[in-house]
Amino acid sequence: MSKEIIIDNRCGGIVKQVRLQLNCTQEELGKKIGVDQPTMCRIERRQQMPTEPMLQKIANLAGLNMNQMTGQEPINYAAIW
Repeated sequence: MSKEIIIDNRCGGIVKQVRLQLNCTQEELGKKIGVDQPTMCRIERRQQMPTEPMLQKIANLAGLNMNQMTGQEPINYAAIW
């Protein structure tokens, strides 16, 4: 049985840290996942929840899994390429 994916406001901080490790601006990462810069800003400020498809796209870009993107597993930020 798979673990339930829980998306909460912790995801915004994780998205920001992953974006910084990917050396992307909010606009650049937004374009890669199909959202605009203001949406990325709201997500990082925890004013808007990312969708599961958004998180999956970011996870794929960073070589992470959904449990890491949702804070259920630790991330080795230094290993993100």
